[in-house]
Amino acid sequence: MKNKKYIRLGIFLFFLAILVIVSAMALSQQTTTVSVSPSYSIASFGEYFTVNITVDPATPIAGVQFDLHFDPAIVTVSKIEEGDLLSQNGASTYFRPGTIDNNAGTITGVAGAIITPGETVSRSGTFAVLHMKAGNISGESPLNLSNVIVGDINGNPVPVRVINGTVDPITIVSVSPTSQYVQEGEAFTVNVSIYPAVAIAGAQFDMSFDPSIVSVNSVTEGNLLSQGGADTYFRPGTIDNNAGTITGVAGAIITPGQTVSSPGVFATIHMTAKSVEGTSPLNLSNVIVGDINGNPVPVTVNNGSVTVGKVGYFDTGAPSNPYPSIAGTHIGNIIPSQDITVHKIYIYPCAGTGGHIEYVRIWNDTWAGKEAYWSGYQHDWHNITFDEPFMLFANRTYRYEIITGSYPQIIHKPEHTTLDGSYINCTLFIDANGKTYSDWIPAIRIE
Repeated sequence: MKNKKYIRLGIFLFFLAILVIVSAMALSQQTTTVSVSPSYSIASFGEYFTVNITVDPATPIAGVQFDLHFDPAIVTVSKIEEGDLLSQNGASTYFRPGTIDNNAGTITGVAGAIITPGETVSRSGTFAVLHMKAGNISGESPLNLSNVIVGDINGNPVPVRVINGTVDPITIVSVSPTSQYVQEGEAFTVNVSIYPAVAIAGAQFDMSFDPSIVSVNSVTEGNLLSQGGADTYFRPGTIDNNAGTITGVAGAIITPGQTVSSPGVFATIHMTAKSVEGTSPLNLSNVIVGDINGNPVPVTVNNGSVTVGKVGYFDTGAPSNPYPSIAGTHIGNIIPSQDITVHKIYIYPCAGTGGHIEYVRIWNDTWAGKEAYWSGYQHDWHNITFDEPFMLFANRTYRYEIITGSYPQIIHKPEHTTLDGSYINCTLFIDANGKTYSDWIPAIRIE
């Protein structure tokens, strides 16, 4: 009889455990998830990027609110826009972008709700898009949500689970400028620039180029490692103009305890264009950037190219400060200083971004003009190429319309004389938010 009691008690405890497990599973299935997405972002110094606040509803919802904390020494927030979460079924919505405090590192009072009677959403989506910029200090910034409330159609809070995020800058090693146009026989320079995300003390690289199009004369040290007054060691590497290689370029700080964290030019490559038209890649390899202990740090590499030609060209050059930057529509005039056979147009992107031209049209009062469309992030995505070449004639005025994507470099003045002596202005710029300006010239090269 005693054994039967133990058996009944064991059965009772077993079913109780099953009930607890099932209840926990049911509860987890009814919990709405609010996430910072991506949960981990990598950005280069000065890079503009976006972070989404996404909601995955477990039950139908009609409104959301949140606050967010970040490290203002690492990142800043420029604006907050509504996502597609609440409007995905066609409902009308109310959205409050909250208050940004880039001194305290807070966003407070972001809120939104469906205002169409009886409407709710049950599918996951982006509630808000945060537009952010990485600063010039290395480190990791938390992106921590707080005061998160998700409400049902009656305004009652539903259970939520919060997933926070972080932003971590990454060191960028770039050929600068990433692309340039030179004349046959012209001497020119290319920089290898480094944008440290953490304190560094040394770097090395190899480079390959097309020796039938350009040759390398010398490699000299830049100001990167010595900018804090430290003593440095620099090895210019070995130049092989037959194979088209530079190997073993290396440098290090030799003053004990010294490091650098600010961007700078690590090496300057002095080159000469040959009497052959074409484009030479300038591809970095064997790139290593080290900290004070000689440990490699994570890097992103941006290669470059140089185009050699006989025909004229139009090049605004890259501005010393391309910020602020945002996608939009540029309208203005250009007056070439020389005849140009136009094949394609390149726009200088902000470092570490995918800045590009999505659409371009060039015309004047007596000519309907030509237009071209971007083909996406594939192949030669830095350039937008016309179906067939056409001529722009010296000292004639042409109109342009350029629609950009991501973060292109901007010349912040109403008119500008280009590297080749041509003229460009901006009569109207409409940014992605509908704001208008008259002094945002796109930094472009026409060739």
